Amino acid sequence: MAHSDDEIIAEIQRVATAADTDGPPSTRTFKEHGTIGLSAVEDQFGSWNAAVEAAGFEPNTATKKIPRDALIEELQRLRNVLDEIPTGDQMDERGAYAYITYYERFGSWADALEEVFGEVPDREWEHVSDAELLAELQQLADDDGEPPTTTDLRKHGSHSVQTYEDRFGSWRTAVEKAGFEPPASQAVTTAELLADLRRLRDEFGSKPTTTMVTEHGRHSTQTYYSRFDSWDAVLDAAFDEGDSESASH
Repeated sequence: MAHSDDEIIAEIQRVATAADTDGPPSTRTFKEHGTIGLSAVEDQFGSWNAAVEAAGFEPNTATKKIPRDALIEELQRLRNVLDEIPTGDQMDERGAYAYITYYERFGSWADALEEVFGEVPDREWEHVSDAELLAELQQLADDDGEPPTTTDLRKHGSHSVQTYEDRFGSWRTAVEKAGFEPPASQAVTTAELLADLRRLRDEFGSKPTTTMVTEHGRHSTQTYYSRFDSWDAVLDAAFDEGDSESASH
């Protein structure tokens, strides 16, 4: 359903009030609290910043940076409130600034903690937070704001596609959580999916595992699971008994 300029402006203002934002709501906040799709807003106004400006806010710009000292002070304040060094998720939930801001200004959340507190809790190395995973997707996005692809992640990212699928349920969901419009579904046929499994079997000498598909396949494991009830069902469809026997010799 198409929305008028006035409806979109009113929704941006409503979200800003509901989320108690200091200034315009971020695209992430709007996606979480808004009833109008982000793509509809950008299509109507040309960009998110143009819509925000029409709603009476001063858009956030790259030149209007939060002072580094303010970021450090907020980390220290949250540390005192929580009585422990905060996680990235805690900063997003209870802090004055977004986790992604620290990621961009310090290089990583761990680097911010090291600079401010002189130490990094072991948990930061043992568990990657949702916020850090989403920040990585935002960092990998191209200059036009297009979301990164799984190929971009494999080539330039620090975490695997499987990590995102395990944490968020699917790659599309991870992309949405990072504030992007998910990529359009590709019309991949079941025959093409199964053919790629046979290609992997021929290349590696054994029936492919989900890890093998994630690292070397042309399609995500989520695509297979959307067509089949289990991975065993996927393999059964790809390798009939005769094919399996020939593959074992």
